[in-house]
Amino acid sequence: MKVRKLDKQSKTKINAQNKGMVLFTLLCILLFYPPFFKGLFFQKEILITHILSFGLFIIYLVNKATRGEKIKLNTPFDYIGLLFIGAYILPIIFRQWADLREAMGLILRYTNFYVVYLMLKDYAGEEKYMNWILDIFILSGVVTAIIGLLGAGGYVNLQDVVLGNRISSTFQYPNTLAAFLMTLFFITIAKQIKRDL
Repeated sequence: MKVRKLDKQSKTKINAQNKGMVLFTLLCILLFYPPFFKGLFFQKEILITHILSFGLFIIYLVNKATRGEKIKLNTPFDYIGLLFIGAYILPIIFRQWADLREAMGLILRYTNFYVVYLMLKDYAGEEKYMNWILDIFILSGVVTAIIGLLGAGGYVNLQDVVLGNRISSTFQYPNTLAAFLMTLFFITIAKQIKRDL
């Protein structure tokens, strides 16, 4: 009898881990692709991302609920994120918006950022997941840079991959590409320093 109970417990634990890995893989895909959708500057790409991220968050919540876990808000950044969303809701409540559609879009955008943050925070608590998350960001930047270099060399034909004499890659904005790649450069250096210590 005890052996059977252990088998059921171990199967339940393995199923929970598999569900967690599938969810984490989907989250990694969500983190990887934004640079290839024009940096999510345009409405069509933003709408697709909202659908994917909120759908993933619903799956995440269901997964947490089936395991009897709750989302923990235990850092100042958790509350700052909620206050930030609240700051965008207030103009709508008090009818002080300049453009209602744009105001609603900003609420959706920052809520989207917040739910992705909550999922990342949960996984980043473990060292292996944190390293994978950073590696996904770095890989995304490397692929974006390669596309830009190939576009500058004439090997990739994408709209606005080079603007004037500046590489913009898939972002269509050279300054945004530069900021993205420099951020990833510093993350890569920090990871290398940590590994060498």
